[in-house]
Amino acid sequence: MTRKLKMLIGICACYFLIVHSAYYWERYFEGWNLLFSIVLGISFLVLGIVWLRLVFLLFKERMANKSRVVVVAVLMAVLASVLFIRTDQFLDDRVGEDWLVAGHEGAANCTSKYRFRTNGRFTELGVCFDISRNAGNYTVKGDTLFLTYDHAHRQNYDYALILRDSLFHNKLDKPILLLMSRKDTGIQAPYGISVWDTLQPRPAP
Repeated sequence: MTRKLKMLIGICACYFLIVHSAYYWERYFEGWNLLFSIVLGISFLVLGIVWLRLVFLLFKERMANKSRVVVVAVLMAVLASVLFIRTDQFLDDRVGEDWLVAGHEGAANCTSKYRFRTNGRFTELGVCFDISRNAGNYTVKGDTLFLTYDHAHRQNYDYALILRDSLFHNKLDKPILLLMSRKDTGIQAPYGISVWDTLQPRPAP
């Protein structure tokens, strides 16, 4: 195997690890995730072009170069894993069932989504000019959800209230999840979002 082919396998391995470990490291680079996504997307296109070129050379050589066959197979596996293995989901989203899903869509299609699972875990996803993720545990007492985040952040909330009636005691079409913090700063001011899906009558554990 030539040095170039060995280097290409190394690049494929690095790209695979970076993409599929993003859940663990992207929270440490908040504000840069959009740039990383663009770089990874361009890298995917470049690797795809390289793969097509290698396939063309293989057919031209009638599959005689066994080393090139190995590199083509490795590269195809890496590209396929990026396309078909979902890495944008929280690991917590794959365990348990939804107990409450709430979110909000604002200006410029900026969205925030909270998903509370029946196993006592919740995830937070914010998409705007950047992507932010967080997760933690929650407990339920009446219509109050007490939140404990896995990773400290200045925008973390301490608890959330499930509001089924408006301020004028009118029944709402859908409940509102009001996120609140013990520190009423500008960043952590009360934030209301709509409940999108499911609110089982039984509380989560």
